[in-house]
Amino acid sequence: MSTRSVKANPEGQKKLRSAQWQDGKSLTYERIEEITGISKTTIERFFRGIGIDRSNAEGITQCLRLNLSDIVDSPFSLEKVKTFTEMIEEQIQRLTTNPLTARGGMTFNSTDIYVPLDLKERKQQPIIDNVSIKDDVKYTETKDEITRVFNNNEFFEEVLEKGNSPKSNNQRIAIIGEPGAGKTTFLQKVAKWLLNNKQENTVIWVSLADLQEQSLEDYLLQEWLKQALKVKHTTEEAQNTLVEIFKQGQVWLLLDGVDEMGLNNPLLWINTQLKSWINSAKIILTCRLNVWDTGKNYLEKFDVYCNLNFNEQQVEHFIDKWLATVNPNKYAISLKEELNRTGNQKIRNLIKQPLCLTLLCYSWQLRGERLPETKAGLYKCFVEHLYEWKSQYFSTTSTQQEELNKALGELAKNSLDQSSSRFRLTHTQVVNVLGTIDEPSSLFKLALNIGWLNKVGVAAENPNEPVYTFFHPSFLEYFAAISIDNYNFFINHIPENPEQGIYRVSEPQWKEVILLWLGQDNNKIDEKHKNSFIQTVIKFIDNENNLKFYRLKALKNLKDWLEEFSDCFLNEIIFIDYDNLEQQYFYDFHVEKSRINHFDQSIYVDFCQWLNVEIDPNFPVSLLIHIDQELLNEILVLFLNKIGYFSSNVEDNVNLIINYFLEKESINKIRLGSILSLNKILHNTESIDESILIKIVQLFKKYPEYECNLLLEYCSKHMSYPNFSRAWHGEAIITNETTIQYLNQQYTDISEILNQLTPTQTIYPICINIKTISEETNIDKLAKGISNRIFKTIANYSNRQINDVYDLENQLINLKTHLNISKLALIFYGDNPSSTFLTLCKIFSDEASIAVITTQPVEPPLRGFIPNQPFLVNALQTWLNEME
Repeated sequence: MSTRSVKANPEGQKKLRSAQWQDGKSLTYERIEEITGISKTTIERFFRGIGIDRSNAEGITQCLRLNLSDIVDSPFSLEKVKTFTEMIEEQIQRLTTNPLTARGGMTFNSTDIYVPLDLKERKQQPIIDNVSIKDDVKYTETKDEITRVFNNNEFFEEVLEKGNSPKSNNQRIAIIGEPGAGKTTFLQKVAKWLLNNKQENTVIWVSLADLQEQSLEDYLLQEWLKQALKVKHTTEEAQNTLVEIFKQGQVWLLLDGVDEMGLNNPLLWINTQLKSWINSAKIILTCRLNVWDTGKNYLEKFDVYCNLNFNEQQVEHFIDKWLATVNPNKYAISLKEELNRTGNQKIRNLIKQPLCLTLLCYSWQLRGERLPETKAGLYKCFVEHLYEWKSQYFSTTSTQQEELNKALGELAKNSLDQSSSRFRLTHTQVVNVLGTIDEPSSLFKLALNIGWLNKVGVAAENPNEPVYTFFHPSFLEYFAAISIDNYNFFINHIPENPEQGIYRVSEPQWKEVILLWLGQDNNKIDEKHKNSFIQTVIKFIDNENNLKFYRLKALKNLKDWLEEFSDCFLNEIIFIDYDNLEQQYFYDFHVEKSRINHFDQSIYVDFCQWLNVEIDPNFPVSLLIHIDQELLNEILVLFLNKIGYFSSNVEDNVNLIINYFLEKESINKIRLGSILSLNKILHNTESIDESILIKIVQLFKKYPEYECNLLLEYCSKHMSYPNFSRAWHGEAIITNETTIQYLNQQYTDISEILNQLTPTQTIYPICINIKTISEETNIDKLAKGISNRIFKTIANYSNRQINDVYDLENQLINLKTHLNISKLALIFYGDNPSSTFLTLCKIFSDEASIAVITTQPVEPPLRGFIPNQPFLVNALQTWLNEME
């Protein structure tokens, strides 16, 4: 009998004869011949259990409304068929995290510690607006993308059992999620459910990373079948039978890890593989969210379900299950107590992802009942474990990891320095730091493969521009922290010229970065250097001793940071200083509150009467501070209407109140009403121009009312330190707008001043106007623009074609040889530099010393000079001479 020949077994022969009777009529051999076109002799042979061609057997069974597999024997023996089940059970037996846990001498059956995750049915890729993302808020969590949330059992019953899925009726399903979201573990649970509830079907698991360069068809017919049957070579008969099982729609094909294949477009590849006999299978695949959103149109017929995070109860349940395998109570209780301590909120958010929670539990049992001593230590542990985890798919050396960590740190710092959308990274921003994705040894591709970066959508302002985020915002802060070697990155106080200083220490987005920076091992950041940083911060805030709220905020930050750096020699002094100042501050608060309650009680009553606001006789005047919200809104509107003006524009209203305050400042009821209304506006406005805040500081700093302190405290939190300092101390303010105007007006003057610079014996200065190229965001185009401006100033020198930043670096080397000098000094002026420009300068700073004339702070190795400083040319010439 040929490999295409099949025969009905005894049980099948009975089914054939029974099926001849349909709707009260008999399907005779002649009638079957008439319907199918198969000869009567062949039909008789099949009914008698004699072998016939498979295609004829299929035609006969279809006519009788039967499945061929129910009539004929499979060439696989029952023992061989059993090995299919054994194989899939072996594959789902171990947890995804086994490479980590095995090293610690632990092995787990998945059912021992599994905690079910909910899934959401997902409709569409979110569009990312120009907004900032904080803490555990995800781009992907938009209302219009969720149609329904399922728990595990609901998904199994509704989707897998009943086929209730919108597009494919359970024929095509994609399970997507962020790295570590539990996709593979959930797919293992799907496989287990299918084995228990769809025993008539064959469940096949394929880890797509195992395919390497094989097609899916070749892999199934050769590698997978060989492993399943435990044979050295597969026969044609066995291969044909597997194909027939697929064609009969009896296979659930589970494809795990589409993103782990190492292909540029894995979803397109999947689409090309689901052809012919494989297309008859029911497909369930897992894929990282960013990979799916990049190419999901290739699989548009798939129903998409996204893993949700653990809730708090599920986190505790997981900890109990995991650590029960080590010690039933001791480890789980102590870990939960530690997690519930104040200050661990970010860790609690982070471990809502199954992988992160697994890593924490693993670290906990390895370290003997304690978390790493610092938050930075915990994140470091996460990072090391994730590299170890991914090494089976994307092998990396310690050098590659260090290089990637450093590059991610630069990307993170650039992101945090943005004025808005600090957790939103466009494709261009990433390429400028990590390089293109198709470069050899691409850091960009490696960051995506490991999972540090994830594509989360497209920019609302440009649908063709992909948008990325870090694996978690906490890791953005961590990578930024470990890439900073010197505390001058956080603070470089220049009292006489604050615009030239660096004051990230006062900016809220850097608070967590500083905490992680201080929490690093002393062999990474020397303890003396950490102590010097603390001393510098204390010296800085001592200069603002008259600003109690400012000093209190800074001391509060120091107190929090010292939780990570408990060995600081000033630790105890800072805590005492903070407690004393806090007591003094709140004493002043109560004094002011009491003064308002008693001395100005009549003023408040007069003010409310002036506004025609009815006062409840039992209404305590002390609520002037904590006033009823509805009454406060009413007072604001009445006040603005009373003085004859109300605008929907916040800044118009603020200016109106300030001007009215100045006109009527001798009238106490107007003063207090103005302050009250201004407080209301500011605290209910998402953002306001800094020039307005400058006016508020300059005006209200001289008034003692507690409400004025609230105004000033608000301004200090929403202004850069240089602007707040100058507004407070009464010096001239240079805003962004006035800076631009100033630079435009002084363009000719600066150019003439710079022409006075004199080259030294070994240093040649070149002055470059960057006004027309300062906004360029493509780093290689920017390199070309700078190259053109440099070399047109050099006589008798023709530069080669510049294609990227490294070509520019080579040309600078050649230029030094041409000029017969050892050093170049590049002086840029004409506009404030962009972050891309500063990144470019740092790349070629080994070949040239760089100065930037700007009102913005710049970091070493670059030097900054403010454009309006006295004797600018002398300062630059001194800088040149110092390099001799």
